[in-house]
Amino acid sequence: MGFSVKLDIAKLTDLIVSLPMDADKVCGIAALNIERRAKTVVPVDTGALRASIHTKKMQHLLWMVGDGVEYGLYVELGLETNPNYPKQPWLIPSTEAEKSAFEAAFKALFK
Repeated sequence: MGFSVKLDIAKLTDLIVSLPMDADKVCGIAALNIERRAKTVVPVDTGALRASIHTKKMQHLLWMVGDGVEYGLYVELGLETNPNYPKQPWLIPSTEAEKSAFEAAFKALFK
């Protein structure tokens, strides 16, 4: 027997469109702050991972901070199968450190 769900996102779309233009700027600033912090805390061996950390605007209100090397995720999360590769988180802590400033800036848009 099949199961389906239908979501009406019209109100969500209206909300996104009605956000102040500065909302995207707040998201971009937060993303750049995360990138900057990540580059200061990422473990460095050759420097390739740090050099590959970047920010990219994907669409309105959607920004991505990531890396351009194959092993960035392994550094962040570690390899459970190899104890020589312990966790060395750099992106998650950088994101968490930006959380309160982002929330405050976003709330300020609606005051």
